Amino acid sequence: MHTFGLSEPNLGLKAGIIDIVRVCMTFQLAQQIAAQLGETQYAPFAQIRRTIERVGPEMAQAFADEAVALAAAGGMLTPDGIPRTVGGIFFFLVRQRIDPDLAKEIFLKPKRLRHIQQEELRLNPDAPQLPKAPRKPAPTGSPESTLPAFRWADKTAIYTTLCTEKGRVQTVKITLIGRPGRVVEKHDLVITMMTQMQAPASFPKGVPQPPATPTDYTIYIATKQWQKVAEAMKNPEDKLIVEGFAAFDPALEGMAVFVTNATTKLLQQQKK
Repeated sequence: MHTFGLSEPNLGLKAGIIDIVRVCMTFQLAQQIAAQLGETQYAPFAQIRRTIERVGPEMAQAFADEAVALAAAGGMLTPDGIPRTVGGIFFFLVRQRIDPDLAKEIFLKPKRLRHIQQEELRLNPDAPQLPKAPRKPAPTGSPESTLPAFRWADKTAIYTTLCTEKGRVQTVKITLIGRPGRVVEKHDLVITMMTQMQAPASFPKGVPQPPATPTDYTIYIATKQWQKVAEAMKNPEDKLIVEGFAAFDPALEGMAVFVTNATTKLLQQQKK
């Protein structure tokens, strides 16, 4: 009597087909999440794909949705007070929520990552491959190379030209990191001041060095926000991090910062 069923070779073929389908689905979801997070580079795409493989598609998508929601609600700062990208928030959530050993399998060291990529390509050359980083175009004699260099003394003439057609700012966001000075308390409000004595040592090529004149920042913080950092500020080694809206105050000849979020470097490190 003939018994209908799958022979061992057929079972192996079926398992192979399932693996190929799973790889393709993972690759497709990684592309979708990368687009959702605004990630276009090779390394973050690979990390997204490994996240899906380790935690599953549902949890990976949940991390992505939460990252987008957090970014829309005001974002998240790095320990240095720099706003994270949406992708940066996603990877922060992954590191915080999963087992540390599992995180090591996702966030690989460059040497280990190259070895895995080479092995995957050798074993399965027909599998979908990660997008390659775009090649930088060779420098050419473009018209920009013949333009005159900017001089700080030229700014008045340039300002006059630009004023004929101004753009519109939709959002203004500033981050200050430092030690506050004397504090004045009012009803539901705390006011302090910080002075920037010198600009960073280097800027991207072409960007001029700012003038050496100190810039004063008058900082307006809601009392509830200040209460979150007041105790931490007693530590002379800690630094205040404030984020908010900035505007020039002509009466004080300085910047006014209206704070929307306040924390400190040490408080941020404790949350990690």
